[in-house]
Amino acid sequence: RKGAGRPYGSVPNRATMFGAALQSASALPLGLLRNAVSGSKVRFVSEGYDLDLTYVTARIIAMGLPAESLEAAWRNSLGEVANFLHSKHPQCHRVYNLCDERDYDAARFHAALHLPFPDHHPPSLDAL
Repeated sequence: RKGAGRPYGSVPNRATMFGAALQSASALPLGLLRNAVSGSKVRFVSEGYDLDLTYVTARIIAMGLPAESLEAAWRNSLGEVANFLHSKHPQCHRVYNLCDERDYDAARFHAALHLPFPDHHPPSLDAL
């Protein structure tokens, strides 16, 4: 029966949904897994791209850290992000990596800067 194991009208939490998606990841297309992880956020889906990014302005894009290998199954793929930027913004894009804990191959982009600060914290005034 529908909703078995949960109180009537309850919604499974995101961790439960993510765990279920991972258990059946081999049977799911990547788009469904990425949508499960993205939750209610709107994804950029156009011209063959399916990326977790948003245009803040016509010249500024915000996105999470791109990933490689297994992690690219639920995060933006580094290769897909690079292809997107090279096709949509050729020779006129710069990527700012603000992540303190992780890095990636910046050579994949036209220009890239690593300006790290701790996750969930604002940058120092000196960094700005």
